[in-house]
Amino acid sequence: MLKDFLPFYNYLLFAMFAQSVSMVFPELKTHFGVTEFELGVLVALQLFVSLLSSFVSVTFDERFGRRATSNLGLFLYFLGVLFFSFSKTYVIALFSLAIVGLGQGIFVPTFYSSLGDAFPERRGIVLGVANSIFMVGGFLGPWMVAIITALYTWSTPFLLLAVGGLVGVSVDYSLSKPSLRDMTFNKTQSINLIKSRSIRILITSSFIAGFGMGAFTTWTPTFLRTIRSLEIGVAALAFGSATVAAMVGCIVAGVLADYFEQRLVVFCFGIAAGLLSTFLYTAPADAFRLTFLSTFFGFFSYPYWNLLMTLAQAVVNGGDVTAAVAGGALSSLVAGMLISYLGLFLTLACLVPFSFFLYSFLALRLSKPG
Repeated sequence: MLKDFLPFYNYLLFAMFAQSVSMVFPELKTHFGVTEFELGVLVALQLFVSLLSSFVSVTFDERFGRRATSNLGLFLYFLGVLFFSFSKTYVIALFSLAIVGLGQGIFVPTFYSSLGDAFPERRGIVLGVANSIFMVGGFLGPWMVAIITALYTWSTPFLLLAVGGLVGVSVDYSLSKPSLRDMTFNKTQSINLIKSRSIRILITSSFIAGFGMGAFTTWTPTFLRTIRSLEIGVAALAFGSATVAAMVGCIVAGVLADYFEQRLVVFCFGIAAGLLSTFLYTAPADAFRLTFLSTFFGFFSYPYWNLLMTLAQAVVNGGDVTAAVAGGALSSLVAGMLISYLGLFLTLACLVPFSFFLYSFLALRLSKPG
């Protein structure tokens, strides 16, 4: 029983950190004496390293099995979080988040591929449930970080997450035995599939959606705290409400994707996310309205991950995951540069809605591989 529970416990802590770093950007800016662009580099480096390490995850998967590969990725991930919590300089923080990215790239494709292979007839629902667990962490993480940062320092919550994660990974490893890979991965088949027009559109859609989502998760907490002048706790609640709604949205989207035309489901959710993000960044709003808009944006935006993955897992092992991570990495960097010239308000008001509108119309050109 404990052995089956631990991967989800570790995944919850994984998500809590993944969604929380941007919550303390104002503190990091003061602590390290850096600009918005350099803060964007922190997130971009983590995601770029994650992108690169995802290419070797299949090799580890084949050699050591999925459980061992997942544990390796999580160990590196939480080790990086531990180093990050002790960062005294910007360079050390960069190094720490690079280790986080290394572990993330090994863990994520393995974890989601395992779920998809275990339930091939219900990928949409199963991946929606998994994404909902991620959303639970996405809500608890910023909320916990905000409260503990207000009481102590910005590094304290990350130290607690690192210790909790390393303990969980250690226990899971001690209860698991290395095993041979249980699924066969046909590299030649995957290479040929990449040549397919539909798969190229799918990967492009994932990249664009990841770009928009990356801009939202990286810079919205700072937008709420600086442009909308919300206290850190209120900003965490408003930002976290998106992930609370996403817990339901991911499951609803997964069910719809299993029973209706997937392209239309992707299109409708993406258009709704684009419209809601436009209102979130441009409409005059108080804390209640911001929370309201953030909630519904989360419901329609976050499911992009499992909606596109439902299509992709039938033909490409992790291609869409890699593209989405690349988009998120690039958006952190691009947004950081644009903020220096255009300001935070104009940058987010343009980047996030445009990304979701474009991804939605691309989805109409997709066809589910047979």
